[in-house]
Amino acid sequence: AENDARVQQRFEVLFATFLESYGEKDEDVKRQLGLLFSILPAKYQPTKGLREIFPNDKNVGMNQPGKVSLAYTENLTKLLPEKFMPIYVKSNNSFSIQPAVAMYEVGIADEFGQSAVSTLFGPLSSKPLKRDKPEQSLATYSLMGLSGALGCAVTHSL
Repeated sequence: AENDARVQQRFEVLFATFLESYGEKDEDVKRQLGLLFSILPAKYQPTKGLREIFPNDKNVGMNQPGKVSLAYTENLTKLLPEKFMPIYVKSNNSFSIQPAVAMYEVGIADEFGQSAVSTLFGPLSSKPLKRDKPEQSLATYSLMGLSGALGCAVTHSL
C-alpha cells in the first residue's frame, strides 16, 4: 500500500508537469490529459490533480457506451473526440472515461505461443513479449559477420 501511494504521488507530479507544460491555455489539452490519466488503474490515478480540473461527480453505471468508428483506426486525430470526457466516480474514488468505449474483443487462439485479444486498435496480448536469447557459438557469429561483409562488398562493387 505504501508503494502504491508512492507510485500515485509520482503520477501526480507527472500530471502536474504535463498540465503546466501543455495545458495552461488549451482546454482540449486538459481533457486529453484527463483521458490519458483516467486509463491508469484507480490506485495510481492522480485524483487530486484531476479533481481540480474535472470536479463533477457522476454515476457512471447509467451511461450507454459510445460507438467507436472504424475511422478512428485510420485517422488517429479522431481518437479523442470531444464527447469522451474523464468523469470522477465517487464509489471507487477514481476517474473513468465517459461515455464508456464499446470495443469488440475476439479471442485469438494460442497460435503463436501466447493468447491475445483482438481489439479495435489491434491485438492485445495477455502477457508481455519476451525474446529468447540465441545461443550461438563464436564461430557462427564470425561466419554471419563474414557473410555480411562479403554481401556488402559484392553489392558495392556492382
